[in-house]
Amino acid sequence: MKSVLTTCAALAVLTFSVGCSGSTSVQGSGGKKLTLTKPLDTSIKQGDTVNVKASITREKFTEPVTIKFDNLPKGVEVGDSDMKIPSSENSKTFTLKASPDAALVENHEASITAEGPESMKTTEKFKITVKAK
Repeated sequence: MKSVLTTCAALAVLTFSVGCSGSTSVQGSGGKKLTLTKPLDTSIKQGDTVNVKASITREKFTEPVTIKFDNLPKGVEVGDSDMKIPSSENSKTFTLKASPDAALVENHEASITAEGPESMKTTEKFKITVKAK
């Protein structure tokens, strides 16, 4: 019985860690690796702003990483002009702005892309809900 419980516990841990990773990686030359961890799903009201954190891990390179958001709900845009995570940092908080007439959506699937040197590019999806003010 003990071995069955141990096996079940090991499977539960494996399932949890694989199902909740929320990150993707891309390899470059010379062992370079860029990993992007997906932002938390977020909610914003029409006419408001919300912060979204982009987190990365660099291996064997130090160049800045460019962040790009795609497929945001209609009327939602990124308020930042500098879309780079500097060499000295592994995350940056970006501001999303919803116009007063932004489309009301629930669990809209948007994406965030991190691009490093040598065209290393990785994308994660996250959900945005836009609510009435």
